[in-house]
Amino acid sequence: MNLIFIFEIVHIIFDYEKDIKFRPLADDGEITGLLLNDLDFNNYLIEWDEMRKKHYNGEITDEEFEDWKLSYPKKSRFLRIGR
Repeated sequence: MNLIFIFEIVHIIFDYEKDIKFRPLADDGEITGLLLNDLDFNNYLIEWDEMRKKHYNGEITDEEFEDWKLSYPKKSRFLRIGR
């Protein structure tokens, strides 16, 4: 992966650290994820994981996966169920 791209993402996280309360999630000193105490963002991560698995398993096409990403959050299942 392009190192400059990684640093761009890191600086976006730094920029929003206080407002959105991003926190690194570490286990035994090893970083395992990024914690965010925001229901909308957490719902997005859940749905993104579900859609990635569907795409990987052939349940949805490349086009359907790209359409979901481009139309997010409009097509989010969390918006449809009214949270």
